[in-house]
Amino acid sequence: VKESRFHKAVRTIEPRPSFLKRILKLICSPFTKYRRRKRFLYRTETTNALLHLINTHAYTNKQIFMHPVLNPDMKKSFKQFESVDYSRHTSEEVFGFIKLHLMKSSGPLIKKQILKKIISPTYDKTQIPMIIKEIYVKNNIYNVRNIQILFCLLIYMYRSFKYNAISGMFLIGVFIPLFFGEEETAKLKKNNSQNYFVLINRWNDILKYLPKGSTQ
Repeated sequence: VKESRFHKAVRTIEPRPSFLKRILKLICSPFTKYRRRKRFLYRTETTNALLHLINTHAYTNKQIFMHPVLNPDMKKSFKQFESVDYSRHTSEEVFGFIKLHLMKSSGPLIKKQILKKIISPTYDKTQIPMIIKEIYVKNNIYNVRNIQILFCLLIYMYRSFKYNAISGMFLIGVFIPLFFGEEETAKLKKNNSQNYFVLINRWNDILKYLPKGSTQ
């Protein structure tokens, strides 16, 4: 008996949302759109600020990572004009604006599920290619762009400092909150310091497996 080459399409009819759910969706719609737009603005401005640090070779100055400063004028300018003239500010202020405002407000670049995989007791180095793939595939284009720029910035700093002027592990510690979120990292550090150092060590290993294009 030959199988039919054609299959009947199966339609799934979803129940119509209740009146209450439709009303809630209607009420929440403007707030949802506002949050999405705000997140988009923060992500694109993060891109602009990171590129400014790279283009001005700010990564050669270790002080900007040790003492980030949040300038209230930058927050005010961004809120009012949705942009910032970074040429009027120091590198410490630009990095502080990225770390202490833009990325802190817009949330982590790398999903929590990936963080859990990295610190899992079942983790081993054979999972690194899959983890890197997940970081790029399971993310939107704006996050991927900022992740890529952060990778580049981190690699440039490694090359600049050559592990002499500053500890490589210290740099990883500075950048961990940028990748995984300030709040999530602080929570991990407070509740399970051992897992926090596990994350730092394993993330350091993962960076070594980045595609060559990530370091150009």
